[in-house]
Amino acid sequence: MNPAKLDIPLDALSAFANTVYGAGYRDESIDEELIEEAKELAKGKDAVIVFVGTTEKIESEGYDRADLNLPASHLRLIEAAAGVNPNVVVVNHSGSAIDVGPFESLARAIVHAWLPGQAGGSAIANVLFGETNPSGKLTETFPLALEHNPSYLSFPGNIRKVHYNEGIFVGYRYYDAKKLDVRYPFGYGLSYSRFDYSRLELSAADLRNGELLRVKFDVTNRGDRAGKEIAQVYVRDVLSSVAKPEKELKGFAKVELAPGETKTVEIELDERAFAHYCEHLGRFAVESGDFAILVGASSRDIRLSAQVAFRSEDDIREPLTADHSLKEWLEDERYSARIKQAFAGMNLNDDSPIFPILLGMPLQKLEIMMPNLKAFVSELSER
Repeated sequence: MNPAKLDIPLDALSAFANTVYGAGYRDESIDEELIEEAKELAKGKDAVIVFVGTTEKIESEGYDRADLNLPASHLRLIEAAAGVNPNVVVVNHSGSAIDVGPFESLARAIVHAWLPGQAGGSAIANVLFGETNPSGKLTETFPLALEHNPSYLSFPGNIRKVHYNEGIFVGYRYYDAKKLDVRYPFGYGLSYSRFDYSRLELSAADLRNGELLRVKFDVTNRGDRAGKEIAQVYVRDVLSSVAKPEKELKGFAKVELAPGETKTVEIELDERAFAHYCEHLGRFAVESGDFAILVGASSRDIRLSAQVAFRSEDDIREPLTADHSLKEWLEDERYSARIKQAFAGMNLNDDSPIFPILLGMPLQKLEIMMPNLKAFVSELSER
């Protein structure tokens, strides 16, 4: 697309300071002449701003990235600049996560500017020189390694099929479930201000179907300048009968605060915030139980927590079949009494030596050993 007006970063930065420019690189390969030129320009300057990113050979529409790396020439430029000047700021342009490990310790600041469009130059200059207090938060996780990505072993598949093996465990849900450390978590973002959270209040201790939960808490700006904070509310099902993420983002709010100011944030959670999709019901439903309400500045920076009990009218339990194990039948109150009755007729109970072996066997197989179960299994088959 042709922009109506394209901001050039160098022009925008030059409006705030006396600047000099060096190319540093032409493509992905390292050019030592350009590196040496950049080093000479960087010596003795108040600060060095290095622009890097994924080129069109690495990232564009129509094909997938091969890895999380920046071009070797970009990394070499950062290293060279940091070698002659302690005040290096890295501005990265890419459409998704990158590996910042090779240069994170070399930079005083990293601005992940994404692909900002025609006004990107002015936006970056305004952030770097303090005209704008940054308030963005990451919409994806920056992992420590490509191999940690939830789809690493299944992507890209083959010409016939791609398996989405990660299921619902995508993004931060996967990294939380695997207890993996990350470079930068989902929801993370720095500001020139610092924000404190306090006074979490829930509108109810118990919920029922159709009711709203109002989550209220205070956010205070402890910095010396105005800023905006994106507060995030996550929900955790404390004890679920189905596989669920450790927590899921269910609401967020952006609040603007003057220095020292405190505001109360209120976020409403409806029934869907506590539900999961039940395939056998063909709809979303809530399982009765306790849910933790987690408030934080990112998915890995939880500041406040409370708990609410949900008394649901939904029966989310799947109907059991003859292929389910004996253990599953005994743990299900709908059927356990009848199974125990059949066991009693054979003088089998928890103390029987064979009992632990039977627990893992499907009911279909047990009927061969336990004639008392045949009628029950036949009844299931007829359903």
